[in-house]
Amino acid sequence: MLLTDSSSYSPSFGLGANTALEDVQLLSDILNKTPNLSEAVQDFTKQRAGDAKALVKISRGIDRPGKLGTLQFILPLILDSIFHKISPKIFGENIFGMFKKEGITFVEIQRKKRLDRMMQATVILSGMSLFGVGVRTLIKSLARLLGVKDILVSGCLVALLGVVAAVKKVAPSAGSNPDPMKHPSYTLGDQKAYQKDSKTTVDGVSMG
Repeated sequence: MLLTDSSSYSPSFGLGANTALEDVQLLSDILNKTPNLSEAVQDFTKQRAGDAKALVKISRGIDRPGKLGTLQFILPLILDSIFHKISPKIFGENIFGMFKKEGITFVEIQRKKRLDRMMQATVILSGMSLFGVGVRTLIKSLARLLGVKDILVSGCLVALLGVVAAVKKVAPSAGSNPDPMKHPSYTLGDQKAYQKDSKTTVDGVSMG
C-alpha cells in the first residue's frame, strides 16, 4: 500500500504531509491490532474517510476562483476574528486557527464552523432587525411630534444624511494650513524667497 501527500485540497493549508503522516500512524495502529490486511484497510477507511471528506469540503468551500471566491475566503476570516474576540467561549477561531488545535478532527472542525456561521448570521440579522425597528420607531415618533406623515420624515432624514455626506466630501479640512515650501511646484528660488519673507514678518507685522 502507498500513502502519499494528498492533492485534493488547497496546498495553502499546509496539511498534505501532516495528514499523510496521520494516515500512516493510524494504519500502523490498526495493523498492530488486526493482522488481516483486508480487514485492516476496511477499518482504516471507516475511521479516516469522514475526516478526508470533511477536509476536502472545507478546502473547496474556501479556495474558490474569482472575486466571489476571494470574498468567501476573506469574509469568514474577518467574522471569525471579530466574534471570537468578543466571545471566545462561544465562537471558535478562524479555520486556520482550528487546524492548529490538537485533539480535534476535521469533521469536528467542519461542524464547529457550520455552527459558528449559523450563530453569526443570527446575531447579524437580529442586530439589523433591531436597528430597523429603532429607526422606524424614531421616524414614527418624529412624525407624531411634528404632525406630519412618516414618509415625509423619512425623506427629510435621507436628504439630511445626503447633505452631511456631501459637505464632508467637499469641505476642506478644519485648521488645514499647508506649508507652501512642501508644494511640489515650488522651486528652490521660491523656497528661499519664502524663507526671506518669513524672517521679515512676525504675526503679520513688518519687521523691516
